Amino acid sequence: MNKFVLVLFLLLNFTIPNLNANTLSLTSANVTIYYEHLCSDSVRFIVNQLQPCYEKLKDYIHVKFVPFGKAESINNGESFECQHGPDECTGNMVQSCALDYLKDPEQQMRFVTCHMKFGRKDLLGRNCCEQIGLDYTIIDECLNKNTCGRELQLQAEIETKKVSPNYVPTIVLNKKFDFEQSRKLEFNFCDKIKELTKNKI
Repeated sequence: MNKFVLVLFLLLNFTIPNLNANTLSLTSANVTIYYEHLCSDSVRFIVNQLQPCYEKLKDYIHVKFVPFGKAESINNGESFECQHGPDECTGNMVQSCALDYLKDPEQQMRFVTCHMKFGRKDLLGRNCCEQIGLDYTIIDECLNKNTCGRELQLQAEIETKKVSPNYVPTIVLNKKFDFEQSRKLEFNFCDKIKELTKNKI
């Protein structure tokens, strides 16, 4: 075996042993979801499109949840008005509190998916906290015993207004908002993510 063949053999077998077809064809994507807790379209997207795809592609997608949607703050967060009423404002704030505390992306996905599924049946997120092992007192304190929940929702409002979505959910890929792309992602998320991110590494 000459030196060239030996070097090539070593490179192929030891330098990149973990590369496979998926690794070579797919680079990571940053996905930001602007949504609201009781919106049926948001629920459908997160439960039926986003979460199942995340299970397959979690090594390649980084998801940021922004639970606010078409809400509005009153008197700098003294209260909020939401498209689907006061319960939605509470649900949005619960998710802001949970997302702020949970740093692990998989736990964030599990909590949001659970909370969206339950809707008003678990408005405060007690059951979902139990499912992922999160102490509910953390949520309770964020909602009721300090201003954290309101501050998080004000921040979500600022982030949402940068995009100014006229439709919820709005899905932004790699921080570039494109309405047509958002709609395609909403209804065919997994295939579209693969299509948009392949062959770019």
